Amino acid sequence: MYLYYLHGYCKFAIFALYLKVLLFYEVQSLELLGKYDEAIEKGNILRNRETNYKILILLSECYYLNMQEEQARFVLWSGIENGIQNVEIYQLYAEYNKDYNNVIAEEYINEALIYSNYDADVMKWAMNFLYSIGKSDKASELLFELKSFGKIEGMREISFKEAKELIEQ
Repeated sequence: MYLYYLHGYCKFAIFALYLKVLLFYEVQSLELLGKYDEAIEKGNILRNRETNYKILILLSECYYLNMQEEQARFVLWSGIENGIQNVEIYQLYAEYNKDYNNVIAEEYINEALIYSNYDADVMKWAMNFLYSIGKSDKASELLFELKSFGKIEGMREISFKEAKELIEQ
C-alpha cells in the first residue's frame, strides 16, 4: 500500500516539474514574440511557484524590455536579498543600475568578480563596464591583473610606433 502512495506522489512531483518547465518555456516564447505583459504575468506565476536565477533573469528581462526598469531591478534585488548568488544576476543587476546608480552598479561589478573567482571573461566584462561609467582607473587595474595573471590570450604589448600607425589608419 505504501508503494502505491509513493508511486502516486512521484507521478505528481514529475507532473508539477513538467508544468514549471513548460511555463518557463512559454514565458521565454512570449518574450521573444514581444508579448511582455503576458510574459510578465506568467513569469510572476512561475516565480511564485519556484525562484531560481534563471527565472529571475527571464522575468527581469521581460520587465526591462517592457520599459519597467525599476521593476526589473527589483526582481533581481529581491532574488539577491533572498540569498540567490549568481554571477549573471550580479552582472545584470549592475547593467540595470548603470544609468540609475553607478555606486550600486560598481558594488555588483565587484560581487560578480568575487563570486566568479575573478574569471577572465567576467574580468573583461567588468573592465569594459567600468570604463563605460568613467572608472578608467579601476578598469586599468583590472587590465593589469588580467595581464599579470596571464588571463588575456591574444593580447600583446605594442610599441608606440605601432600604436601610432593603428591610430592613423
